[in-house]
Amino acid sequence: MAEDKNLVIVDNREIQNLIYTIRDKQVMINSDLATLYQVTTKRLNEQVRRNKNRFPSEFMFRLTAEEYEYLRSQNATSSEDNAHGGRRYMPYVFTEQGIAMLSAVLKSDVAVEVSVNILNILCKKKQGVDVVIATAGKGSLSAKDITKFNAQYPKLSVKTNTDFHDRFLIIDKTEVYHIGASIKDAGKKSFGITKIEDADLVKGLVHKVR
Repeated sequence: MAEDKNLVIVDNREIQNLIYTIRDKQVMINSDLATLYQVTTKRLNEQVRRNKNRFPSEFMFRLTAEEYEYLRSQNATSSEDNAHGGRRYMPYVFTEQGIAMLSAVLKSDVAVEVSVNILNILCKKKQGVDVVIATAGKGSLSAKDITKFNAQYPKLSVKTNTDFHDRFLIIDKTEVYHIGASIKDAGKKSFGITKIEDADLVKGLVHKVR
């Protein structure tokens, strides 16, 4: 893909949708970054190989087959998969530090501009957590409660959802935990919190609260 150094328009929401949490790190897939940088994935990978000493494991790592299948279940599929009927090799992902280094090795104005934008988004994601409560509306949570919470811990929103009976905790739209009892009793009585490992089940639960 040829570079267009005169025009770089990237929707921040598009970037946010390409950020995933893997191994407790916020990462982006090499092919997605290549698209944003207006280069081919092949060229991006070549530049990384030529500068291997600049990309330690804290900056980038290759996904396992299990991790990649998990991302596929979250609709994080690459156009390369569709074009070639699947992957021979698992893709690399880049952490915040790796993304910063990519702009240096690619040596293009586009890469620098896009990387700055990505890093700003990652920085903002660290500053706060958006909290969405999906409830059947039968509890005691009031508008005053929400305002009070937001004054100290923005941002909280509440939506009505009658699809659930049990309680679930969803983190970054990628991890789902089943909570076996009301968390108001946490620390007082014993109950279990279980991480759901089935990718299809996770995808279905996340979809229900959108």
